[in-house]
Amino acid sequence: MLSLFYSSLSLALLVIVYYCLNRQITKRQLVEANFQDLYNKSPCGYHSIDKDGTFIAINDTELNWLGYSRDEVIGKLKITDLLTPESAADFRENFPRFQEQGWVKDLEFQLVRKDGTILPVLLNATFIRDAAGNFVATRSTLFDISERKQVEQSLAASEKRLRTIIEAEPQCVKVLALDNTIQQINAAGLAITEADGLQQVLGQPADFLVVPKYRDLLTALHQQAAQGKPGNVEFEFVGLKGTHRWLESHAVPLPNEHNEITSVLCITRDITARKQAEADLRHNEEQLRLALEAANMGTWDWNILTNQITWSSGHERSFGLMVVFTGLRQRASFSTTRRVRQCGCWVQ
Repeated sequence: MLSLFYSSLSLALLVIVYYCLNRQITKRQLVEANFQDLYNKSPCGYHSIDKDGTFIAINDTELNWLGYSRDEVIGKLKITDLLTPESAADFRENFPRFQEQGWVKDLEFQLVRKDGTILPVLLNATFIRDAAGNFVATRSTLFDISERKQVEQSLAASEKRLRTIIEAEPQCVKVLALDNTIQQINAAGLAITEADGLQQVLGQPADFLVVPKYRDLLTALHQQAAQGKPGNVEFEFVGLKGTHRWLESHAVPLPNEHNEITSVLCITRDITARKQAEADLRHNEEQLRLALEAANMGTWDWNILTNQITWSSGHERSFGLMVVFTGLRQRASFSTTRRVRQCGCWVQ
């Protein structure tokens, strides 16, 4: 009877042990299955290569990116077989250093898909070593950066177009730092400053060639723009080779992506010809005035469109009175007035 009891107990214990072992095995299999699913269905690429660069593992995501099956890759292809010539050269040059260092981060490579198209990726990797510290294999993650590269290329193209436009602009275009030093300047700006190269201008104060009495105006303009208010100023300027010019600058704030003003854009044009024309006009007007006074003569002008009459002081002194016809004859004294407005039949 006792023997039967022990036999039953042993059987029961065996059943319990089998149940526990089976449960642990099932749980482990479930964990492994979940891990395998996570590995293969991850949104990033995973692969491992041996010391020769041959693939020993790769997930479904990376295979789908490349257009290969697992059988076509594992043990048959090396990582360099899937890289562009430029990326393959970079890999061969740096792989020994990677093995020694034990990790790499944020390396950009170009993979070649099975159909020949290019896939730009960002690679991060760590290395597995044996007990003796020898390199065994890599653990590598890859991220598809195609969209980022497209954005970068579009941005680079846009910047190139903008740079071409700025360089072709006949007016001086420069970017000033908040301390009023020159950060960028176009070819027209170099021509105005009479500089032989950028090194003569970059980092210099924006007013370093401005006639001293106008420098405070330039400083005030820059400060105004740095506070978010555009403005204009005219000033005299002497180039590096001694040429004297009159310039007009228009300054506006340049905000960054956070709408913070980080620099000032300044557009400057040469107004020397205009200033000379204005001076010539003033001179000619003065000469005419002196000639009329010497001859005791005056001038008057009637603007038909506005129906306004203006006259010089010489005309006023000479005649005192002026007759204006508006259908009826009117007479008025203009001893203290220089402008007549004619409306209907009256004179004011």
